[in-house]
Amino acid sequence: MAHVSVGMFKRDGKIVADREKVEVGPGDTISWLNPEPDFKVSFAADHPFEGKSVFLDREVGVVRRDAPRGKHFACTVTLGGITQSDVTGVDIRP
Repeated sequence: MAHVSVGMFKRDGKIVADREKVEVGPGDTISWLNPEPDFKVSFAADHPFEGKSVFLDREVGVVRRDAPRGKHFACTVTLGGITQSDVTGVDIRP
């Protein structure tokens, strides 16, 4: 099991991640980082995490053991008054 941290920030009025692709496997953990007070990362109801689908700064998500391999899960990010759905998501390794 591995841990992945993804930094999120604003550049030229858009939200961007510190990496283009985020790959995790079942049982891995992931966190998103930005200290802005309104920062959150949200996934749809079919998210691959145990329990919650909304994460604030440094909150850790655990990828479900039965997460479908090879699938991409999109997210919506809110940061500094901007909400954007095309930032990045999570890919479950095949």
